[in-house]
Amino acid sequence: MARSEFINDLLALGYAWKDHSGNPGHINLGYIEYTVPLGRFAGENILLGFNIGDEFPIACPTGPHMSPRLLPMHPAQADHPIGGVHDSPFGSDWQYWSRPFHPWLSTGRKAEDYLRHIRHLFDFQ
Repeated sequence: MARSEFINDLLALGYAWKDHSGNPGHINLGYIEYTVPLGRFAGENILLGFNIGDEFPIACPTGPHMSPRLLPMHPAQADHPIGGVHDSPFGSDWQYWSRPFHPWLSTGRKAEDYLRHIRHLFDFQ
């Protein structure tokens, strides 16, 4: 149920959900086509992936996952945008940005709230 709530939120916002859960071990993965709205990558069309756990909407999706890879891989602890960039379970063309969304519980806990978080992540030069 939780996963479908997030997907339905994305659909209501006009995004087309593509399921990526057919791969072994990838039970909660999916993505949308997304145009980066601002920052260094403004205007770039990417695939924006989500891992929506069974705890949604109590817990927000992890990620984001994106393709193509936009930042150098840098798993060490460092501030955004440098640190916490890892390989993604989506595949070799993808990367995972470890960017916790700490204020999640004080939002409406909808896909729109999480996309605002994503938008903010691109606000760097």
